Amino acid sequence: PFVERPPKQTYGYTGAFPGVQHEIVPPGGAPTLIVDAVYAQQAVGGQVLLGTNEAGTGYVGPFPTNPPNTRIMALAWDFFGSRGLYKQNNDGSYANASVTVEGQIRPVDDAGIPTGAGTWTTIVSEIFTARTGPKLFRKTVLSAIPSGLGTRFEARARRANAKSGDNAVFDEIIWGGLKGYFPPTASTGTETWMMVSARANDQLQGAAAQKLYVKKTRKVPVWTGAAWSGNRLTRSPAWALAYVHRAVWPAGEIDTDTLASLARTWHLRGDCCDGIFDAAQSSWDVEKAIARVGRARPVLPGGALSLIRDEPRDILSTTLLPSNTKPGSTSFDYIVASTDLADGLIVEYFDERTWRTTTVECALPGVVPTNKKRLRFPLATRRAQVWREGMFGLAENAYRRIFATTETDTEGLMLWPGHRALLGHDAVNWGEDARVVAFDGRRVVMDRDLGWQDGETHMLALQQRNGATWGPIAVTRESASVALLPDPLPAGLAHPSIKCVSRIAAEGRVEPCRASFGWGARFAKKMIVLGSVPRAKDQARVSLVIDDPRVYPLGDGLPPPPAAPPAPPPAESLGFTYSVSSEGVAGSWRTYYVITSKGAGVRGFEYRQPFAAVRAPNLTSWIANEPPTGGGGVRAIGRWGVTDWSDWSYSPPGGGGGDP
Repeated sequence: PFVERPPKQTYGYTGAFPGVQHEIVPPGGAPTLIVDAVYAQQAVGGQVLLGTNEAGTGYVGPFPTNPPNTRIMALAWDFFGSRGLYKQNNDGSYANASVTVEGQIRPVDDAGIPTGAGTWTTIVSEIFTARTGPKLFRKTVLSAIPSGLGTRFEARARRANAKSGDNAVFDEIIWGGLKGYFPPTASTGTETWMMVSARANDQLQGAAAQKLYVKKTRKVPVWTGAAWSGNRLTRSPAWALAYVHRAVWPAGEIDTDTLASLARTWHLRGDCCDGIFDAAQSSWDVEKAIARVGRARPVLPGGALSLIRDEPRDILSTTLLPSNTKPGSTSFDYIVASTDLADGLIVEYFDERTWRTTTVECALPGVVPTNKKRLRFPLATRRAQVWREGMFGLAENAYRRIFATTETDTEGLMLWPGHRALLGHDAVNWGEDARVVAFDGRRVVMDRDLGWQDGETHMLALQQRNGATWGPIAVTRESASVALLPDPLPAGLAHPSIKCVSRIAAEGRVEPCRASFGWGARFAKKMIVLGSVPRAKDQARVSLVIDDPRVYPLGDGLPPPPAAPPAPPPAESLGFTYSVSSEGVAGSWRTYYVITSKGAGVRGFEYRQPFAAVRAPNLTSWIANEPPTGGGGVRAIGRWGVTDWSDWSYSPPGGGGGDP
């Protein structure tokens, strides 16, 4: 596709710009349409070649054709006549004029010293005949290098005929350039090249010459469930990310089950990854950018690549309570609403339908934005996808306003960004912290009395031996320190005595099963892990944000349709009539033009005429001191438009009439 081509066309140029050709070079192939490597000898430009009858005639040069340690396969010799090449006849017509040029080369070494016998070989001998008239004459002669002659050369050129002594003959010739062409560079085994050749003309200039649009879909391996396939067409972020990761870490492990699951999710949602990476950046930054398109982030648990998408999750990776966090290390940060927070977004993206950078506006339901922020969303080209991500960002801004940090033991080292954790703390009334003494059937016996509240639904969450969270689950009271589990337990939830018994740490100390207890707003909160940074031995500092369920529905669905084009203006009544009268005598008369009626939509009038005129104060009459001579007229102006010009008519004194 070349220059403003509609996206739905197959590849090729539009035809509006003749002289444009392209060639697809497959992996390992070499281009044939154009030479991709050229050496231009700058010293050659502007060398006048004297005729054999002029003083100082002879060869100009020599000049090196290519740098040391390189090989050329052909030379291009540029010749031109700045005043043209022609003879001007006495009657002003043009006749032919001719010039003969000759070009020679000889091999040299990397130091520029002639090799072998130093013999010059003529590879250019051309006669140029033209009658251009007084405009630029230009010719380029392409000559192949004879086989076996060498790899590096020096070249010289001369004019081989006499210059005309007739002042009516314009036959000056200038050696304008010398270019050496290197052998074509083959494409790598993994790249496909597109070579484009465009002939300069009046239509193809400036910025238009650089507007090259290519619609392509990558081919990368896809996980089939048992092995990696061959290259397939895909727009899925999952396989793009896996391709980048495998290219950088060929022996690295990949969580293919998670990638395959997310690939299905993104396919159902219509989420794609479309774009290019044309600036140097780390492979990890590239992987993060690709994952962000699907609202995910890459992680490396155990050194294996996996993805964690920001979506509703019921599984809690751990429970963080005062009893298993460092005393005094937990802090909370509440972000209150302010005028600085964005309540609307204008998201820029490259649209797959129009091939233009466009925008989509996002606002939460019921909110009239007063502080819109503008941002770019790269690698996404579908309006619905960009809108969903913009809405999700606004929802995060509105509902994820409680942040927390805490320091914990080995539980924190197992957390990755995107994991969910249950956070309880008495400083903010988020549940009570207790320890399980025993399990007895439905009975869970605590080490202290719990604060039961009549009429409330009480919740209990326990910490398993592996650090993960069991529950939360609704319980009832047997006594102040004993909670009763429901009977039967919810499907899929094993009895806590199996996984929540006391565990023995590596140092031999016993770590009891911890419990978080509460109700309603006074229960521990589900948090999203933002990051976990190792601190001291077997300790980590964990950053978290509240996991508000109101965020997720706002990041789904379809955007409202684009704004409809403005409705055409309503019809207006712009008709009018005018009268014409004159007084005076020829050479000194006055002609009066007065609007006699006008439509309801007329808001004013505009006049034109090639003679002096005065607009009367009532804005509906004009006085002309000379008769109109043509081109004069009046038209009505409405709210939405104007009428066509109505040419003046006039009535000269003494009777009669006429039109200008």
